[in-house]
Amino acid sequence: MQLSTVHCETVDSIIWKDFSETVLQNNVVVLKIYLPDFEHNIDQLAVLLSHDETIRSLKYHFEKDQHRFIIVRGILRLLLGTVSGQGSAGVRFTLSQNHKPALANYPDICYNVSHSGKHACIALSPKPIGIDVEELNRSFGFKEILETSFSEAEKTQILKNKNPQTEFYRLWTRKESLSKATGLGLGDSLTVLPAIDGLTQISNSLTASENWYTVSFDIDSKAIGSVTFLSSMKKDPIEFSILNLNWLLHDRTVVSQL
Repeated sequence: MQLSTVHCETVDSIIWKDFSETVLQNNVVVLKIYLPDFEHNIDQLAVLLSHDETIRSLKYHFEKDQHRFIIVRGILRLLLGTVSGQGSAGVRFTLSQNHKPALANYPDICYNVSHSGKHACIALSPKPIGIDVEELNRSFGFKEILETSFSEAEKTQILKNKNPQTEFYRLWTRKESLSKATGLGLGDSLTVLPAIDGLTQISNSLTASENWYTVSFDIDSKAIGSVTFLSSMKKDPIEFSILNLNWLLHDRTVVSQL
């Protein structure tokens, strides 16, 4: 059986830099969005959506879900339009071979999106990438799903941690981000998708025959995330950046469409 590798680690003490277009030149970029900061920009972001996206936004029953979709999708369009040089209006989405959302006509611009509660993250890379975000729910009975979701070594790492619930979320986001990066989904392979610290060998069938690197990080005190990318992209550090209103409000793509 042919094997691939997955390396998992946690990055401590992240400095979230203010966003500028220069960060988009890095191999792996993680962009943090605190959704309430963009609530008063809903109208500006809504005009960036395509007709189909506008219809999708209206199907959400609750206003908070509708707003989340508009904020994240609008910002995604701005980012991809900037990276590709075609502007947000020129952005077209398609599905990859594994039915993973992708930017049409730009195979070297890969992205992935995740959101939970008031938090969202967008990950960018020239190669396949996956990201997962989870807002910490202190009332969630995580121990009830350990048996069906984690290996024995992973369960030990979770339960022996000084904060088992936080460690549960950390390892859960690792599995999710890996499955999103490969485009193969979680399926019935939760317990065998590696999330333990360090290097793990795994069947090629679960990794799309690639070697992967997974990095976990704190978004803030209330949310945690993990990003997975090809090991070949590890030669440069990950750029962690927080999207801000100044970039959004002064972007020429937004202004030209108001």
